[in-house]
Amino acid sequence: METNLIESILEKETGLSGVVGKLSNIQPASFQSLLLDVLEKRADQVWIGDINSSLKTNPYVKRCEIDQKSFLKFDLLAYDLLPNQYQSIELSPLLPFSSNQLLADIDQKRIFSTTRNAEIVSDPTMALALHLAQARSESLKQNPKSVENVAMATSHRIIRQEKPKKSWYTTHFRNFTVWVTWRDTGFESFEKKYLEEHLTFFLRLIKKLNETREYNINHPVITLLNANKNKKESFEFIAQYLIEKLSVINPDLTISECSERNSNYYSSLWYSICAENKSGQIVNIAWWGFTDWTQKLLWSTKERLLVGSIGSEILAKLFTS
Repeated sequence: METNLIESILEKETGLSGVVGKLSNIQPASFQSLLLDVLEKRADQVWIGDINSSLKTNPYVKRCEIDQKSFLKFDLLAYDLLPNQYQSIELSPLLPFSSNQLLADIDQKRIFSTTRNAEIVSDPTMALALHLAQARSESLKQNPKSVENVAMATSHRIIRQEKPKKSWYTTHFRNFTVWVTWRDTGFESFEKKYLEEHLTFFLRLIKKLNETREYNINHPVITLLNANKNKKESFEFIAQYLIEKLSVINPDLTISECSERNSNYYSSLWYSICAENKSGQIVNIAWWGFTDWTQKLLWSTKERLLVGSIGSEILAKLFTS
């Protein structure tokens, strides 16, 4: 609902002008108390029939159609293939309020905000970025020139406000996500290292999933993209390195290079991976790239962050035998 429409409804009901602006300026603790009181009164108006109806019609509360054991098997296989340096993290379902909007310029209306100055995780990459930055901050306290890298991974269920764009998408879904952060030492040495590490991990995961005979993931295509036109030479240098390395290891792999594509999410090089399922559908199943979130969190342009996610739920829905 548009803000001006909400404003007119509230003005009509309360007799106050500019009520949305006034409410937004209330101190967080007082605003939380106000919302809790309003929700308590609204809850008194709900009856059991409303709950049963919501369970049937509300897409945000419907259960996942994939058996939980399938996710557990996927996650164990993925963790077995990850290098030992990656910590497995169980995230909170909540993030500090406005994390997505401040770091990734994601409209707050797309995020489920709570009454407790927090928001529900709509992207685990954002959540882990906060924890990675915290870990890097501790290293920098001990040594201001620390180049120690921090790597984490998680499997997490995500929920988003927007209506799904594809028939196989749902409002809540599970991804397997990996991150690594470090301090730049020049020559794109770590950029090349971790991109190769992540892509190799993903390709090995596809192979292992297919070997279980429970999945059919065919003809993976990696598309390399650049979100920063000022880093064209850097992008081409890293892209060529990856093409040469991965083509030797996986001669049947298709790697395409797109010199430029805008992204509010990624800050420079990023890539997507598509594959074909047994029905011949071409589906995007993974995405990776560099963001500037740890630079913002740690106030340093030297910090680097590579994030990536694999659609474990998409694979279970569309690529199983």
